[in-house]
This record gives sequence, C-alpha cells and structure tokens, in this order.
Amino acid sequence: MAAFNWVKFHATCPSCGRRAVISAQMHVGASYGGDDTGRFHDRTYSLGDRLPWFDDSESQYTSEWRESGTVGNASEACYASCGLCEAELYAVVVVKDFVVTSANDVGAQAAWPAGFPK
Repeated sequence: MAAFNWVKFHATCPSCGRRAVISAQMHVGASYGGDDTGRFHDRTYSLGDRLPWFDDSESQYTSEWRESGTVGNASEACYASCGLCEAELYAVVVVKDFVVTSANDVGAQAAWPAGFPK
C-alpha cells in the first residue's frame, strides 16, 4: 500500500457537467515518513499549497520522491471523484517547487491519459 495525500479543487465534472469540488488522490510528495508535523500521508491540500518534505540533508529527500519528476517537481494522473455525483474520474496534478500549482485534464477514469501509470 502506497502513501498518498488528497488535493481538492473546483472544476467542471465531465460526468454531471456541474462545477464541483473534485478530490484527487496524489502520491507525489507522499510518504509514511515525515517530520515534526507528522507523516506526509493522508493530508488534504488545495491548489497553491506547499507540500512539506524531508530536509535536503536527509536520504529520503530524493529517494522517496516519485520517479515521474525531479525532487519538488512532478506531474501525476490521479484517481479522483466528483463531490456532487461521485463519478470516478482522473485529474492530472502538477507540482512545481513543492507547490501544487494546478489540476488539469479532468476526465472519466475509463479515458485515463496516455503516458501516465495507473
């Protein structure tokens, strides 16, 4: 079982067509390890939030960051759901310099974007 966090943002749901809160399960920047604030797991973030991470002197600084990006920078297709109709979706979440900068390309899970692992 992998560590994960949540990113919540507003978008138009491709299933119900309404503007809703979309919840995406993000593995980038997640770890069962942590710091004095707790584990980097099962936290909820919004767009613009900075992800806490290990100090750059610790071995986990690079070893536990997702392979899809360099430390502090990554794009990930995430399992997601609509807060109104509960449709099973995906969202591509982008992290730059440890900040959740955007959630793009929201779609039905059946149309998972090419080039991203499930």
